[in-house]
Amino acid sequence: CGGDDDAGMSSPLPPSVDAVGLRTGLREPRPRAPYESIELTLPGPIRPGDTASASLHVGSVKNADGGGTNAEYAFESFAADDVAKGWSVDEPSGSVAAGDRKKVTFTFAYPSTPRPVDPCYFGIPETVRADVTCVLRGGLPA
Repeated sequence: CGGDDDAGMSSPLPPSVDAVGLRTGLREPRPRAPYESIELTLPGPIRPGDTASASLHVGSVKNADGGGTNAEYAFESFAADDVAKGWSVDEPSGSVAAGDRKKVTFTFAYPSTPRPVDPCYFGIPETVRADVTCVLRGGLPA
């Protein structure tokens, strides 16, 4: 410390982590566009045979003069394994008039008989996650 001679000193970071990667990857995440990623958490815990649901709203605002355009949304299909686990969405696609919002509900219905590949089959609690992409077209985000 305090000197310009760092020869012979080992780096405090492991060779696989550099200071630039640490600074940009962990401390200063890249800025994201609004609503690039939304996490919807369902109430829980639930047991085999139970369901849990949570909703979000998709909408389009009117502009300053009271006009606007309709918006369209489409949630891509869940992966086959996510469907087998019990995930669904009530309205995977639709349109929303300017100034309106539409409620979209995601549901997880745990099968009454757990699959042998699920930790719950052995009585172990688990967190279940599904990722789905939404495509928005037109309108002004609400």
